[in-house]
Amino acid sequence: MFNSKGQAGSVFKLLIGAVIGLAILGIIYSIILVMNNQKTYLSSEVFSNKIKMAMKNPTGSEYKIDDYSFASGNILSKKALAEQTGLATDCITLVNTLNTGDVVSNDPNNVNYFSFTKDNIVDIGVLCNVGNETEDCPIECELSVYDRSHK
Repeated sequence: MFNSKGQAGSVFKLLIGAVIGLAILGIIYSIILVMNNQKTYLSSEVFSNKIKMAMKNPTGSEYKIDDYSFASGNILSKKALAEQTGLATDCITLVNTLNTGDVVSNDPNNVNYFSFTKDNIVDIGVLCNVGNETEDCPIECELSVYDRSHK
């Protein structure tokens, strides 16, 4: 009725199965983390490329970035955009069209940054125009954050 090892053999097999299951779960979890980091990196590359494209072609037509993901605590600032694009901060305008408290800006009249209070997926429009050559802004860019349903 019992094998030569007794009931301890089945408990040992169960323990080995649980350890192998946890190891497989750990591997799957680390793969998911790597994929999410890659998605975030690619998303920021698309964002950067669209801004640079709009700057190179300041035609006044809006370049759209659909379904851009911001994690809770992320900040989109004029200073970071200026460093990324080479424009002066005065040449960049941030426009928040969201009507929720999920995005906080420091001053509604002169927005210097957006702070996302929870995870958001938004659409972004980048509109660049030729600026006034006599001033410090040869190109002026406006970056608008829209709700995904604005289309």
